[in-house]
Amino acid sequence: MPCYEAMGYRLRERFFATLKVLIFLLAIYGAAEAVTIQNATSTPASQGACTPPDAMKAALAGKPGAPALNDLGLWYADKGQYACAADAFGSSLRTDSKQKDVAHITFMFGVSMDLSGDSTGAIGALKQAEQEGYRDIKLHLLLAATLDATQAPKDAEDEWRAALQMDPEYPAALDALSGDLLRDGDFDGVIKLLEVPRLKGQRTPQQSLNLAAAYEATGKLDGARGVLRDGLNTTPDSLPLATELAKVLVAVHATDEAGTVLYLAGVQQRNKGELEQARGLFERAIALGDNGADVRDSLAKVKAALGGG
Repeated sequence: MPCYEAMGYRLRERFFATLKVLIFLLAIYGAAEAVTIQNATSTPASQGACTPPDAMKAALAGKPGAPALNDLGLWYADKGQYACAADAFGSSLRTDSKQKDVAHITFMFGVSMDLSGDSTGAIGALKQAEQEGYRDIKLHLLLAATLDATQAPKDAEDEWRAALQMDPEYPAALDALSGDLLRDGDFDGVIKLLEVPRLKGQRTPQQSLNLAAAYEATGKLDGARGVLRDGLNTTPDSLPLATELAKVLVAVHATDEAGTVLYLAGVQQRNKGELEQARGLFERAIALGDNGADVRDSLAKVKAALGGG
């Protein structure tokens, strides 16, 4: 195997490892932030012309074939030079539009454009890859995320649904689709999407918040309370879940329980070292009537640690 072909194989594996990182960021941070974070942690391209490695120069001399250009694209992507990678993959597709795995190459072209900041070009390329027969959940996840980031939620919803056809429990897709439906005012759609037995006990905090918001918007506060309780049992250190549950409990006149929820949230924040957050939560718990020795002692200790403030 020529040197550049062996290099291309290794780089192809690393390219998809990078893509897995992007999907991981998508799951954690959501559609709008994932690509930004990935770009910020990658090596920026040089300001000059894209320069191939010496090991590939012989294969790229004259009129290089699509395989050599694809390997070059992978090499640039591995270096974080995504604009150069997109140029290389684009050249490959122009050189041989009928090449083997053309749908796969078009997909990598779209991903590279996305990571280089060309969202419009990325959307077109990813859609083209799908038309050419590329079938992978990663395509729908990235296309949906890019559509959401470019303020095209209706189109994004279709892609999130396509991803969920492949994996009905994919957390990032459920998070994002329920968020899009919530922003559209489709509260029944959110409830239908998330209120299913297989998801109970494993909803992400964002899913619990979105589902509770849909119940609140339709006047079903008991439903919201139940969802938020389940969510907090699953993720007891989630401050957004705790504060939202306390708000709903106050609305249904369960102030004693709301105070307890805020006290326990304060304990979680104190254990994380978030003392200002903890103080505020303890004070709110006391204001709601939870004036027991535990909460008063906790508040006193936090104030002392903060310098008496």
